[in-house]
Amino acid sequence: MDELIKSAAELLVQTQQCSTSLIQRNLEIGYHRAGRIMNALELAKIVSQQDGFKPRIVLIKQKEQITTLLDEHKSEIENYFNTDYTIEFSKTQENMLQAERDKIANELLEKERKRKLKEEIKQDLINKVLLPNNK
Repeated sequence: MDELIKSAAELLVQTQQCSTSLIQRNLEIGYHRAGRIMNALELAKIVSQQDGFKPRIVLIKQKEQITTLLDEHKSEIENYFNTDYTIEFSKTQENMLQAERDKIANELLEKERKRKLKEEIKQDLINKVLLPNNK
């Protein structure tokens, strides 16, 4: 298990901010390692799960809870660090891509909804003879 997990947890609980780059900058480590630590903190229920592009949330308020949670989830965290990280990275990439697809799909649906509404309003105005019928 990474020896910086507890330090990262203390930093996030103290600041109540959940950011991989915050871990990276404060612990002076690379982004990949900071990301793996963040995933371990998720397993320990110290931070929330990743939800697309939304920021994670620090789930605990007191530093005293950190050791207990890390001990309770020690085997899960050790298993995580012993697995092939490329699989985890692929899952994260897939989640991010799906979130981006969902965002684009919602934007397209909203654009189509607005177009239809605009047409309905235009037709209502034409029907009420407020607009000339120039098609």
